[in-house]
Amino acid sequence: MTGGPDFLTGIQAVTTSTASPAPGGSIHVMADAVNLDHMGSIFTTSYGRGPGGNMEDSSGNLTLANAATIRAAGEAIGPAGSISVNANDSIVLTGNSAISTSARQSSGGDIRLKAGDAFQLVDSQITAQAGPGGGGNITLSAPSLIYLLDSTLTAQAIGNGGNLTIIDPVFFILNNANLISKSSSANGGNITILSDFFFQSAGIIDASAPFGLPGTVSVSAPEVDLSGSLIGLPSNLLGAETQLRPDCGVRLTGNISSFIVLGSGGLPLEPGGFVPSGPVSSPDADK
Repeated sequence: MTGGPDFLTGIQAVTTSTASPAPGGSIHVMADAVNLDHMGSIFTTSYGRGPGGNMEDSSGNLTLANAATIRAAGEAIGPAGSISVNANDSIVLTGNSAISTSARQSSGGDIRLKAGDAFQLVDSQITAQAGPGGGGNITLSAPSLIYLLDSTLTAQAIGNGGNLTIIDPVFFILNNANLISKSSSANGGNITILSDFFFQSAGIIDASAPFGLPGTVSVSAPEVDLSGSLIGLPSNLLGAETQLRPDCGVRLTGNISSFIVLGSGGLPLEPGGFVPSGPVSSPDADK
């Protein structure tokens, strides 16, 4: 399927399914921009032994908003299909949107999302779930920024957990976001982060396996040392008396005179001088 500047905007549904041993049909989308909004969806499903169809998107921008969904599923014993997105500019998911693969009784499908600039996941999910066949793998790639806010990446299975891989952004930011690659009865998957800078605020990174070997978490980001770039502050103290205005023109250089308006309190106090006490009342004043 091909489209112009905006393709699939609003509520849309594209489905392919099969109940036979043959694989499900695949979906290929090519457009300048793909915008799914207000529960818009693209999904491919298998209801038999055959694997689910694959979904491929080649566009300038991919935007999912307000519970929009891209899904590849195997509802019976067939494995799930895969989802592959190659956007020239950006990939953005907001408002409880989701990209997912699932297989109840088989292996999950892989999810590969590549953005030419930035990837943002806000209040949304990317999920690859599977049964005993092993979880699907999730790979995110963007050269500039991968940013997750209040969101989750999950590669979970009854069998071995799938792998989560973050590839080559300058900034990878987790803000109250979770990376989960675990198994309920086998080995956990691996979580790999390859970025120039990695920032995490709250959230969970979990590659656990209660009944198997846990997966590994590998972060390849240089440590940021700001000590060599900070400028030391001067240690000498500033005398407060140097900041006071001269009392009269006699202290000024040159033939200058001035007037000083005095209140009832007299001349201003000098720094370090005596401080006058307040009024003192006598114990016999009230008698």
